[in-house]
Amino acid sequence: NATLTTSAGNATLRLPNGWIEQVFEVTESTGAADYRYFPVSFPNECFGVFPCLLSTTSGGYANNSGLVVGDVTKDRFLISAGGNFSPEGRMRVRALGR
Repeated sequence: NATLTTSAGNATLRLPNGWIEQVFEVTESTGAADYRYFPVSFPNECFGVFPCLLSTTSGGYANNSGLVVGDVTKDRFLISAGGNFSPEGRMRVRALGR
């Protein structure tokens, strides 16, 4: 059976075939070593990080979409709004892995 865990606006869905889907909110990375961590590490790998820029982002990002930069691992990722590091970006993220 699939299991769903929720806490403080984060959700983790675990499927019987080993796939995991996570939904959570992060702020933008401020530099190339300022990683964002998954609420739950993926046991094997992350297939992808799919961000959605939130309206709470300041600074006129209306025409930008979230952009993952750098390597995604089973534990962490870098994220940037519009390709430049800044503390202003706020994103809701969907991540898939196993």
